[in-house]
Amino acid sequence: MKITSGLSLGHKLSITISLIVFFVALSISLFILRQEWITLEDELKHRGINIAQNLSYLSTYPLLHEDIWTLYRLTSDLIKDNPATHPGGLQENVVVYAMILKRDGTLLAHSNPLKFEIGKPLPRTAINENAIKSDKPLIQTIKNLDEIEIYDITVPIILDKQKIGIARVGVSEKVLVRTIAGVRKKVFAITSALVLAGIAMGFLIARRITGSLEKLRVAARAVGQGELEKTIPVEKIRGAEIKELAGTFNLMIKRIKEKIEEIHKTKEELREERDKLDKILDNMGAGLFVIDKNRRIIWANSIIEGWFGNINPLSYTFCYQKINNSVVCNDCEMPYVIGGGSVKHYIKVRRTRDGVDRYFQIHLAPIRDEKGDIIQMLELSQDITEKVKLEKRLVHSEKLASIGEMAAGVAHEIRNPLGSIITALTLLHSPSHSVGSETDKDRLLDVIKKETKRLNAMLTDFLNFAKPKEPALSPNNINDIIEDTLNILKHSNLLHPISPPLIKGGAGGVVIKKELQTNMIKIPLDYDQIKQVIWNITLNAVQAMNGNGELRIVSKHINGQREGTVQVSISDNGCGIPQDKLNKIFEPFYTTKEGGTGLGLSIANRIVERHGGHIEIESKNGYETAFIINLPVGAVS
Repeated sequence: MKITSGLSLGHKLSITISLIVFFVALSISLFILRQEWITLEDELKHRGINIAQNLSYLSTYPLLHEDIWTLYRLTSDLIKDNPATHPGGLQENVVVYAMILKRDGTLLAHSNPLKFEIGKPLPRTAINENAIKSDKPLIQTIKNLDEIEIYDITVPIILDKQKIGIARVGVSEKVLVRTIAGVRKKVFAITSALVLAGIAMGFLIARRITGSLEKLRVAARAVGQGELEKTIPVEKIRGAEIKELAGTFNLMIKRIKEKIEEIHKTKEELREERDKLDKILDNMGAGLFVIDKNRRIIWANSIIEGWFGNINPLSYTFCYQKINNSVVCNDCEMPYVIGGGSVKHYIKVRRTRDGVDRYFQIHLAPIRDEKGDIIQMLELSQDITEKVKLEKRLVHSEKLASIGEMAAGVAHEIRNPLGSIITALTLLHSPSHSVGSETDKDRLLDVIKKETKRLNAMLTDFLNFAKPKEPALSPNNINDIIEDTLNILKHSNLLHPISPPLIKGGAGGVVIKKELQTNMIKIPLDYDQIKQVIWNITLNAVQAMNGNGELRIVSKHINGQREGTVQVSISDNGCGIPQDKLNKIFEPFYTTKEGGTGLGLSIANRIVERHGGHIEIESKNGYETAFIINLPVGAVS
């Protein structure tokens, strides 16, 4: 517990001022005593050096003649002739001993001849050794039994620049100590008077200040209790600074009242805006809820609660407890959104509170703080169950329409060769034809054979289109497939119904130009299916040039060696394709060639799509056409 706990502000202020005055006065007193001590000490040392130097001057002649009696008189008289007066009026010798030594340290005279033997060296102490070795004035400190320091002052006796002896005197600090004691009494007496005066002054100042501060305290307490009408009577406050503080306090109360009114007004406006926002969120037809990074629901609108039940944000309900029967979702998208920081869109089936599985279009977006760190997730859910059902019905209808269209196309394509076959058979069985030549019979049989092959090819294409095989993927080099296909194309009799051959190296035929990338990587492909794709497209290109032009095939790998796309471009400079017909190229049974089934390019497009790729078409009517096959490098799932 603090000493000042429970004391009033006035008492605390009085004690504080008194302590400040006391410590300031004490510090000043100690400083004065210290400075006085240093000054007196310097004076004492200076006086001791002068005494020692006088002794060295007076001892020069007796020392040369080794006049022991004269040297003794000089040392003994030196003590009697240097008294010091204390502040109390008492006198005491400053010099406590004096001695004369030869330059080798032999004692010749001492103020106390009984203490050391004359004519003998002094005891070998550090102080004596230093005194003998010194060639200039030296001050050393010795402590006696009373713990009073004695300054041992050594001055060499010099004659003709030669050291002939040593003069030593001992100066006591006792006079200095007693002098300082007297000064200390005076200083402490003055300090005590100043402290008492400071305490009295502190009490008066504290009383003057605390009187005005008490008014401020009472007013502040009233404001703290909500009494904003309470103000401080400035005219009754003493002191310009306190009066200014009181005026500022009254101004603060006024500003607080204004701010409170503004807050109430803003609060009412926010409440109205919140009600509007709640109505918007509840009537927008979509469910909204905010989830923290631990998957706990922070907030949800009424539509979410209508689907999955009431949600209390204070109960720390986890999202999967409401929307997945308390089972943690294995395919949860939250980690991906938190890790990537991007919005995620996906469709998911969820069971609502009435036990019905419904389709939801979900948009999951991160919510960031002011530093940009993701702290929460916002999920917007839309019930698209009816839309999904409608799309399924629409797809079913489109399939039925497509089946009908395919059936009509097949019937139309089969009708022509069947008609030719029936006509030929009718002529063969006709009585009028029985007398015909064998050549006519062979011609009719050739018609039947040709139209039968045509029917077989048509049904084969139809089956490939209607029920395509899954691609059997294995690592293959697209360049090998291109070379194999072109080799068949060059030697195919199907492409040379007339002479000269349709494909040849010189003028008047189709010239093949290849630009195949070297060191092409292998990618997952069904060799036979991709070969069929390249065959159908190159065959169309050759037929479009009417036996005269340039067939150009280019292969390349885009975006590095380990990822990207393998691209094959097959182009011709034939008749081109009109712009209004480009979007029909891959439709089944659409063809511009006489006798064609219209399924070749549809089958090729479907095969490429099942490999995860796509075909692009670039064409200028009357000039050229390019089919660009794009196949992914990565494995196809």
